[in-house]
Amino acid sequence: MAEDRAFLKAFFQGVVDRPLEPDDPRYVDLYQAPALLQADPVELLATAIEFSPGESVQLLSGFRGTGKSTELKRLVARLLREGFKVIRRERSLPVSAAVVNAAIDQMRTEFLPLADEDAIWLAHIAETHEAALGKMDNLVDLTRFFDTHVVLCYRDGPEWYDVHPLIKEIACKQAVAVEARRKKASEPPPS
Repeated sequence: MAEDRAFLKAFFQGVVDRPLEPDDPRYVDLYQAPALLQADPVELLATAIEFSPGESVQLLSGFRGTGKSTELKRLVARLLREGFKVIRRERSLPVSAAVVNAAIDQMRTEFLPLADEDAIWLAHIAETHEAALGKMDNLVDLTRFFDTHVVLCYRDGPEWYDVHPLIKEIACKQAVAVEARRKKASEPPPS
């Protein structure tokens, strides 16, 4: 048992987690598989950049080791082939803060508006980090939260959940306002 553990420890520490080059023979282009029926994120990003009238900010996210840097290298290669000038900085973004804030605001609006009942449920998820399904009738709504990335599932240890950081504060404030309205509506009128 101790030998197996020592072997596994040495194995995991020996695995180097680094981006691949797009022409690396170990690279597998998952988006060429017709069974996946998913759009290639590099093509989506390239199209958004090509169609942009000026500066643009694109968001690519994912867990560590899922290929973000490798896909960005594919994007750079694609844009260079198309004649774009690619500027790469490691410590800061090559766009103004106003462009970044506009991109964040645009991304946030894609999650909104929230129904009051959704806001209450999301605030509960934000507070407890549990899915808080309640009853099976709510499974469709929980699935919608996951599919639209309103709720994120984290697996860095025991599984836990949270509301997308772009709307977490908005959902919590809306839930407080809804609860206050409901409390006020349930109080008897002053005599």
